[in-house]
Amino acid sequence: MPPDRSQELSRATEALDQARHYCRPGSLTRARREDRRRLEEAEARYAAACSEQGRREDWLAEHGELLAYRDQLTAAVTEPRNELGFRVAIASPEHLLRVIGPVPASAEAIRLWTSMAGRIESYREEWGVEPDRLRERPHDVVQEEAWEAAVRSAELLSRVATRAQERSLDHGRELG
Repeated sequence: MPPDRSQELSRATEALDQARHYCRPGSLTRARREDRRRLEEAEARYAAACSEQGRREDWLAEHGELLAYRDQLTAAVTEPRNELGFRVAIASPEHLLRVIGPVPASAEAIRLWTSMAGRIESYREEWGVEPDRLRERPHDVVQEEAWEAAVRSAELLSRVATRAQERSLDHGRELG
């Protein structure tokens, strides 16, 4: 997919508008020649950005069905994973409590917890990993990538959240 050049196009449009407003191109004086050069450069940047963004829009139009299919696949994978996360949040199995801690109280933290739990349980189901072997780094490269994305990232997020909570509690004590 061609890169999104919308920000560059926006900046080029602003630069061109400013150049058209402030520059007074001519050929008699050095300042007027400099203004003509600035205006031409702004027009060239604008044309290049328009061309690049046009290529992206054409590509998106040509591949619309493929992108829609990708979005459907993403939804098909995400929905069962989220459902699995909610089921696990209710059961709170011991192996998940060891990895990501107990189910939190706030709504936003619960969403994050269930998302992490769903990823971990999806990983366990896909690779047939027993709960007591969940923290073991796999030897297979592909499985290791899945493990990093599910288990390792959940452990790290849990540690960061715990540390942040400890710091805010300590900070509150310092303030009295």
